[in-house]
Amino acid sequence: IQKKRRRDGARVARMASMPNCSAFDSLLSLPKTPTGAAKYASELRLARDENRKIKRKVYDCILFGFEMDMLRLHMRTLEHIVDGFLVTESTTCFQTAKSKPAHLSDALAAGTWPAALAAKTAVKIVTLADGAAAGCKDAQRKAVGKQSGRQYSGRCYQTVQRFHLLELLLKRAGPDDLALISDVDEIASPSFVSLASWCAPFPPLSQWPTVEAHTGYLHLNVRQYKYGLHCDNGFSWWNGPRLYVAGWLRRMRDERGLTPKTFDAMRPMGSGKDRPYVAKGGGWHLTSFGSLDDVLTKLTTFGAANLFGQHESSLDGKRI
Repeated sequence: IQKKRRRDGARVARMASMPNCSAFDSLLSLPKTPTGAAKYASELRLARDENRKIKRKVYDCILFGFEMDMLRLHMRTLEHIVDGFLVTESTTCFQTAKSKPAHLSDALAAGTWPAALAAKTAVKIVTLADGAAAGCKDAQRKAVGKQSGRQYSGRCYQTVQRFHLLELLLKRAGPDDLALISDVDEIASPSFVSLASWCAPFPPLSQWPTVEAHTGYLHLNVRQYKYGLHCDNGFSWWNGPRLYVAGWLRRMRDERGLTPKTFDAMRPMGSGKDRPYVAKGGGWHLTSFGSLDDVLTKLTTFGAANLFGQHESSLDGKRI
């Protein structure tokens, strides 16, 4: 009798803490195709009946390079909402193949990163050798000291760094836990993440007979600010954070053979035709923030750095 009373008391307390999931549903735009709409309706019924009774863990998985202030802002925004921060950082610039420090790992080792954030953070350093091991041809040539015959392209290396986020996640997350996967300057809204932990419209993984039976992700259409919060350029950023079911990603990896390239290609998938998406209130894309030196560093190291420097004026400080 005492055990039953404790169970009933815990159930009542849990039900009292659950949010109204209609608030989460109101953030979503429904699929535009009849097939997508029907599939989502089925998923939503299962999710409401079975899965909106348990709060899931949420892991924030971040691709990181050098923007320490932005990383601190990202983590401080979500530190009380997510269950852990999983970070991969490179020791090579994406576009130029120049070496760079492992800023976050160095800060953690020195004890200079905020203690509350450090306690929730796991980080993996990704090197040029990791890119070579994953089959990045340019990385292979650089690793053995050979010239590639053309300018180094870090796209493959970037996909490898993102893929290591998946490895960090699957070592920790349960099958029905959630993962935000984003760049450091793509920050999901805390209120959205809090609602998603209860109300994300994903059925329990145990009810998925095949990996195709349901689709285990939502994409967030976030508001873009450029150069500072005073500069809302009115642009909606589609290739921003994705919210995934960890177990679905595991099955995709094991059953469909996800590779760095195919995992990275999932970012632009789901334009709203076949999947619901978070149309409003999902978060922010804070791009090219910081000082002139910060912007110059980005323009000479990030994935599209080959677009700059071809003309002297493109990197002129006064012009920028």
